[in-house]
Amino acid sequence: MRTRLTHLGVVGLLLILGAGVASAEVMRWQVGGEMREAIVYVPAASRGGERVPLVLSFHGYGDNMQNFQHTKVHVAWPDAIVVYFQGLETRGGLPVWQVERGGGDPDLKLVDVALASLREMYNVDDDRIYAAGFSNGGMFAYLLWAERPGVFAA
Repeated sequence: MRTRLTHLGVVGLLLILGAGVASAEVMRWQVGGEMREAIVYVPAASRGGERVPLVLSFHGYGDNMQNFQHTKVHVAWPDAIVVYFQGLETRGGLPVWQVERGGGDPDLKLVDVALASLREMYNVDDDRIYAAGFSNGGMFAYLLWAERPGVFAA
């Protein structure tokens, strides 16, 4: 009997702790003739009346969104919508982000389209939109800050 109560207590605790955990989904956007995608973690609070922060995350050169989600930004900031984007493949097959204007600005356009979509779907706090990345993704975050100066808090 004691073991059964312990198991029920553990299950109940897991259900309570898991109630605020963000759910993940792959979202896709058509941008300039390319299908672009990202893994998006959405906290339950974003579907209600509460405005929530938005974090846009960009992997390094040659990496991908699946690996980059292991940085666990969504775990460190469970109340934020966290988006792990997938870069475009180069001719050599490795995903990359643009680091300067030009070439049709495919990644800048991706962020514009994704941001509009996320704002429409969720109650995003426009004063708390962040861009972050690693290596090549970090350089793209710098480009975003420079080219979209009124959008990002940091």
